[in-house]
Amino acid sequence: MLLSLGVDKVETIRFTREFSHLSTEEYLRDIVMGRLGAEAIVLGYDNRMGFNSGTTGQTAQIAKSVGLEVIQAPAMPGEAISSTRIRKTLAEGDVEKAAKMLGYNYPLHGVVVAGNMLGRKLGYPTANLKLYEPVKQLPQRGVYLVEAEALGEHFHGMCNIGYRPTVAQNESVTVETNIFGFDEEIYGLDLRVSFIAKIRDERKFGSVEELKAQLGKDKKRCLSML
Repeated sequence: MLLSLGVDKVETIRFTREFSHLSTEEYLRDIVMGRLGAEAIVLGYDNRMGFNSGTTGQTAQIAKSVGLEVIQAPAMPGEAISSTRIRKTLAEGDVEKAAKMLGYNYPLHGVVVAGNMLGRKLGYPTANLKLYEPVKQLPQRGVYLVEAEALGEHFHGMCNIGYRPTVAQNESVTVETNIFGFDEEIYGLDLRVSFIAKIRDERKFGSVEELKAQLGKDKKRCLSML
């Protein structure tokens, strides 16, 4: 995403114990200038960097002292957007609010693996997703309207995140997506699911027939939102 904005180079620095103990001056002088060849640095209104770093103002003074031009960005009006707020919003299932803060719909990306085929028997075949980033935060358990990208094409669908309490109590959390208008065999292939809106919470139904009836209502609601 950074590269798509026109950034020339993006580098991930290995976060070792030694690296984590660099002072502000050492980090700016040895890494930002020495390794990356920077001549200027942009600081946000609350930026700090380096081990036991001081205030943003102190960081700016140290940057100037090692020879960097400092460009200071002011605070924007309104409530600050932070990764903590975004994680909390996802945990509450408010993917629409999360998308406004992120600037895009929150995605999960993985490979399609075999499930128990119950969805197909109910008339709602699902792609069971094994995440490429297994520790990436999942939105709150429930059913969502999503955009699915598979085989190089984009579709809409509904995704369930949860334990499937009606049919498989106490199993690990699954991410299963019913892709509308799609009936290709994609086991072992790539799938990206982006969350548009939450439809309802996960709940246990009295029977498989009740679950099937609710899936029909879920799909109807999703389609009405498109």
